[in-house]
Amino acid sequence: MKEQYVHGTGKTPNGGKRGYKHNTSVFGTDAENYVSRLFMMMRNPNGSRRPDLITMDGMFDPRLSFELKSGLNGKGVLVDYQLHYAFTLDRDYWEVFGEESPKRKEESGMLAGLDWEKTRKLGEIPGIAYYYNIIERVDGIKAEGVDKPLSSIQLKWGNQCIVPHEFGFYNFVACMAHRTGGEEKDIIEYLMGRIKSDVVGESGDYSKRKDNQSWQSIHSRDIMALYTKDWLLTTPQGRKRVDKLKRLYPGIDDLKRIEIPGPNGTKIYVLANPEHEKLFDEQLRGL
Repeated sequence: MKEQYVHGTGKTPNGGKRGYKHNTSVFGTDAENYVSRLFMMMRNPNGSRRPDLITMDGMFDPRLSFELKSGLNGKGVLVDYQLHYAFTLDRDYWEVFGEESPKRKEESGMLAGLDWEKTRKLGEIPGIAYYYNIIERVDGIKAEGVDKPLSSIQLKWGNQCIVPHEFGFYNFVACMAHRTGGEEKDIIEYLMGRIKSDVVGESGDYSKRKDNQSWQSIHSRDIMALYTKDWLLTTPQGRKRVDKLKRLYPGIDDLKRIEIPGPNGTKIYVLANPEHEKLFDEQLRGL
C-alpha cells in the first residue's frame, strides 16, 4: 500500500521525508551510512536535537560532530531549526551566549517528554568540534528512482566539503539576505533569538513556524571558490553569496585549508578552524 503524504509536514506518517510523491529520505540515510563508515562515526543518540553523526568517545580529541547535507551538484539545504544543534549542551551554550543554559521548557509539541537535562550535561565530556559536511551525489538519480526496495544501492557519493558550524550559520544569513533583501544584522538578531528559544524548547513544534525562508541552500561550489580562491568555480549568484559571507563571517580568512584523499578517487576538502587543524590534518587523515 502506498504511503499517504501528510499535508503541511513534509513527511509521510512513518516519518519519511517526501519529495513530490517520492520518499527522498533514502538519500540522507545513505549519506549517513557512507560517512559514518568512512570516518568511524555513530549516529547521534539524540539526533532530533543534535547533529547527525559524532565520533566515538576517545577516538578524536576533540570529538568531531557532523551535520550532513547531501545533494546533486554538491547542493545541500540548511534548515533554520537545525541551527541550534551545536548549542544544546550547557558548555556550548555558555560559550556563545555568555550565560547558563535555561532549564528546558518543552512540555508540548513533537519533542515533549524527552529528558534534555541528561543530554545537556554531556558537556562534562571533552570538547566537540561542530562541522557541516556537504557531500556531493554523483549518480544522477532523481527522487522517483529510489522508491523501490534496495534502490539505495544505486547511489554514488563524490567529493566532500567540510566547514565549521559558524560557516553554516553565516551562509544561512547571507542566503536569506540575498533572497529577501533584508538587513543582515536584523537577520542575525532574528536567528540568534530563534536559536535561544529552540535550545530551551520554546519552539518544539517547528511545523507551526516554517515559511519560505526556513530553508536556505549551501553550495559546495561556493565553498570550493573560497577554498581555492578561484571565484570562477561558482556562479555569478554564488559570487554574490560568497561576498556577503566574507563580509559577515569573522575569521573566515583564518580557516585552514586541508585536502584529504577519499575513496574511489574522491577528495575531502576541509576549511577548519585553526584550533582544529590537527584534528583533520593528523587525526582524521590517519584513519
